Amino acid sequence: RFRAVSDGRVEITDLQAALGPDEAYYRMILAKDRLFALFVTRDSAKAYPLDINADVLAGRVAKIRDSIAITNSLGQTVTPEFEVGTARRLYLELFGPVAEQMAKLDHLIFEPDGAMLQLPVNLLVAEQAGVTAYFAQQKLPDADPYDLRGIAWMGRKQSVSVAVSTKGFIDIRRAANSRAERA
Repeated sequence: RFRAVSDGRVEITDLQAALGPDEAYYRMILAKDRLFALFVTRDSAKAYPLDINADVLAGRVAKIRDSIAITNSLGQTVTPEFEVGTARRLYLELFGPVAEQMAKLDHLIFEPDGAMLQLPVNLLVAEQAGVTAYFAQQKLPDADPYDLRGIAWMGRKQSVSVAVSTKGFIDIRRAANSRAERA
């Protein structure tokens, strides 16, 4: 009912005013089968088309999800090798054009769309060095495919929050702090 009376429009300046100095808001936008991104910091805003379509995105998300846990033919849940390469590739497809700016952030607010609604963005890999080292390690005879300690997961160096809408994010930021005496 709130949506029926709420104006859902958000001006870029309002979004920028809601952001802290080391924060950015990244919004994915699915239009038919094309994907776009809006990356907003306190001082700048950039909109750009993503170099991936909705079907390819869905395939990559499914591949990553299937590498977390699957049910085998015996009905057992098993954990296969994680799709490190796919997670890195998807990071580049979604965040490549703003990767330099993102590396300087303390906090990213992410508003997913399409298949990314099914995958925690923190599972994407932000840096190539760990991926290269992981694949080099996998060539050794005693390699452990589950040793992912060197991987620079998105969110390892910064916090990542998920927003359901830009308007909702701004409304939450504008809400007064609780004055409750007890938690």
